[in-house]
Amino acid sequence: MYWRDEFKSKLMSAEEAVKPIKPGDRVHIPLTEPPSLLVDTLAMRMGDVKGVHIDVSAPTSPMPWFNPGYEESFPVTVWNYAGVSRLGLQERRLDYIPMAITAVAHILDDERRPGETKPIDHLLVKVTAPNERGYCTFGTSLWYKQTCVKYAKRVVAEIDDNMTRCHGDTFIHVSQIDAFVENTTQLPTDEDVKALLSAMEPERLAKVRPIVDKIGPRTRGRILPLVQLLPLELVDMLPSYLALIEPGDTEKAIAGHLSTLIRDRDCVQTGVGTPSAYMPELGAYDHAHDLGYHSEMAARGIARLVERGVITGKYKNFHPHKAIASNWDGCDEEETSSIISDNPKFEIYDASYVWSTYHRNDNMTATNNIISIDLSGQINSETIFGTMIINGPGGQPESHMGALRARGGRSISLMRSSAVEGTISNVVSQFEPGTTVTIPRYWADYVISEYGIARLMGKSLRERAGELTAIAHPDFRASLKKEAQRLFYP
Repeated sequence: MYWRDEFKSKLMSAEEAVKPIKPGDRVHIPLTEPPSLLVDTLAMRMGDVKGVHIDVSAPTSPMPWFNPGYEESFPVTVWNYAGVSRLGLQERRLDYIPMAITAVAHILDDERRPGETKPIDHLLVKVTAPNERGYCTFGTSLWYKQTCVKYAKRVVAEIDDNMTRCHGDTFIHVSQIDAFVENTTQLPTDEDVKALLSAMEPERLAKVRPIVDKIGPRTRGRILPLVQLLPLELVDMLPSYLALIEPGDTEKAIAGHLSTLIRDRDCVQTGVGTPSAYMPELGAYDHAHDLGYHSEMAARGIARLVERGVITGKYKNFHPHKAIASNWDGCDEEETSSIISDNPKFEIYDASYVWSTYHRNDNMTATNNIISIDLSGQINSETIFGTMIINGPGGQPESHMGALRARGGRSISLMRSSAVEGTISNVVSQFEPGTTVTIPRYWADYVISEYGIARLMGKSLRERAGELTAIAHPDFRASLKKEAQRLFYP
């Protein structure tokens, strides 16, 4: 069948698209932006269906079943502990899989692990409209959607004409999709924004107004409905989550130390949390020549480094002259619309492909964020106060260890030396019970705080304690020295 005829035959209403979903089915919604019309339409069937299992990757937009009262009809499992699902997870209304994204195929492939997997009965995704050859794309956020398409029994796509087109392995043909629904995101007008803000109580409005002025219309459309639902303590986290807080002396000092480790022709990866999200715009990479880029995500400023010729990819062994990511959403809207859109210098690939190929570029340099580290070098990027989970591992383990596998590769962990206004040290003698170890101590490499660089690879426990104490906040160094003496000396 000619693809245009096939497309017309598969185009339907949202109600028709979700009608085949029945009790006991497993529905998967990959990150980041969910297909909102399909999600809302399915949620409206709460009275008709029970026990439809919802698997959601790190959600960045509100979904009805994150709210109390949906547990019986739509039991939810989150695949990465982050975003708007955090409150439901902390209240234990939602379940959580601590996992590495490279393990997705193992979780989905029932032939390799019969009876042990979580098969996808219905995959709900967002795509662009088909091009003249019948291919849609997944926009700037691919993650592991191609892997999901491979294993899904049924694919339902919501078409959004406002999505940005990227080059790379982001294409999906009309023939691979079972049902289409059209729902182009309506970007909020200035009048819409004023109406949403005017409906907020004063305390919430005071927290939200400074955010609105710093984000583009597409982000506003995603964030404003979210902040009306979130508890105020989670609204407080949005500026940090969106990397909107102006970097201070701490971040600038970290960027200065990081710049001394970045060499000409390095192939870099950078996380999008803080403080790493500030590094491109604080000039940590500006001095280098012919950098490459191969990363899970991109922080704000990376696209501008490509545009300026700092990142050229000229000396990459793998995908030379291309900046590679599985998700470009970490860049700001101006970067994606004016630089990345339909630009062949930028390519997007499935996350499992990106993470499994870090080692193929020489001088791979991974830079990620950590919450705390103990004196032996165990790294925690997931929990605070022992057992309180605030993050999933994301792609940090793969990028960290992938870089170390590369010839000339290095892994750099960034952290602030203290937390809670300087009252808690992020360098600790030993972790509290229940603290998650994201990176084991035998893979710890470089650690940077605002006070300097600790070099841990190949160091003894005593040497590590000395290196880490030197970059700890000065208020805690004396006690850390005493603890090191107790732990590692006769």
